[in-house]
Amino acid sequence: MSWVRRNRWGLILLPVAVLLAVVASSSRMVHFWYPYGPHDVQGVALGETVRLSQEWQDRSGKHVRDVGVTVTAVEPTTVVRDYNDEDVPGAGPGGTALWRVELDLKAPTDDVILGCQLEIIDTQGREFPYSSTGLQQGAVKSSPCLNSGAVGPQAALIEGRGQESDTPRPESWSTVADVITAGDAVPERVRIWWEHPTVIEVELPRR
Repeated sequence: MSWVRRNRWGLILLPVAVLLAVVASSSRMVHFWYPYGPHDVQGVALGETVRLSQEWQDRSGKHVRDVGVTVTAVEPTTVVRDYNDEDVPGAGPGGTALWRVELDLKAPTDDVILGCQLEIIDTQGREFPYSSTGLQQGAVKSSPCLNSGAVGPQAALIEGRGQESDTPRPESWSTVADVITAGDAVPERVRIWWEHPTVIEVELPRR
């Protein structure tokens, strides 16, 4: 009896086994990795408003964040918005550039907006996240989407304790985010998010 005849059932079932392995691997990838990347993109143009409605959870339970975001401008800057909500001189390390993202936001006053993330993506696909450190001069505010004097409620970190706010936030407000990029960066998009995989991507006019 030839080897092929002896193993014919194994050979027949081999494609099925390979298919099942691929499906199982894909399922694990979706389960473990999908929530941690920007896969659900809500794209808008500069000046357009996008509404983000997203579930999230803290130690006090489940919530829905409902926020409207409008990026109104992205321009070079030589000043940064500091912890006192004032513009002070600022610059990044040598060989870098500083860009200001101007935003309008709207959300119920009891929604937690703290935790917003923002980055500039340039025409080469490089990502430059907002950070409150790295400037040679000045110290920028901690959140790209909030003003230091009007942060609003914060997520509950202790079970049985509700969300609290030392600095109430209005229902609508304007703010800025000052981002350090490479010196040769040409901004193409601004990405904003709270919980992956959903992100807002604002397409910028070509420069």
